[in-house]
Amino acid sequence: MTRPYASLARISLRSLRPALLVLLALTLAACEQTRFESLPTGTQRDCDPAWVGNWLVTDNEADSDEEPGYWVVKPDCSGYQTVEEEGLSEEEDGYRFRYIEQADHSYLAVAERPDPKSDDQAWENAFMLIRYQFRGADEIRLYAIDDHRLAELIVAYKVPGRTEVSSGGPDQKPGRRQNSINNLVYGDSKATDAVIKRRDAYDRKPWLVLKRVSDEELARIKAKYPASRGPESG
Repeated sequence: MTRPYASLARISLRSLRPALLVLLALTLAACEQTRFESLPTGTQRDCDPAWVGNWLVTDNEADSDEEPGYWVVKPDCSGYQTVEEEGLSEEEDGYRFRYIEQADHSYLAVAERPDPKSDDQAWENAFMLIRYQFRGADEIRLYAIDDHRLAELIVAYKVPGRTEVSSGGPDQKPGRRQNSINNLVYGDSKATDAVIKRRDAYDRKPWLVLKRVSDEELARIKAKYPASRGPESG
């Protein structure tokens, strides 16, 4: 498999390996994604202190022979890095993060730095919303939105927005086509709330599970890998 940082535009959110993916490229260039014009209501912060630290990223569907990946959140969420077999990434500064807490759920809002030259500023400035749940202080479960379901709801006029769906090129064989879904949900914060509070909006099973590791353990991991690499290196 090619490295997802280099070929994210051809990979769906659920097919990304945990090693590199995590919370940034998370989806933003993936083939299946849903973005929201407005952030939901609730308490918004630039940092959730509970996230600070080193995290082993696990995925039940990952190949067992692949090296695990790690996500590093610096104090005050002042920086983010990934650690995988290619080495320690440079600062991942091409993304915007907001931590949002509601009474029943918490969300990580992720967006790329918008491209001012893009003809679609609504898309450029929209956020993806990943639901997260702490299990104690040392485990975070991340839940992905159901892009297919959101597309159906938009087409059925049950959710305000637009969807672009492709079943792949004509030269691709059935079963091997690179499908794509891009949803943009319209509306203000209350409209976003109405969508994310739907029982069918998010997958029931965790997409990823993050498990805390100590500084000492991470140092041992880093010692096995190259010193550094760029955020987008393949």
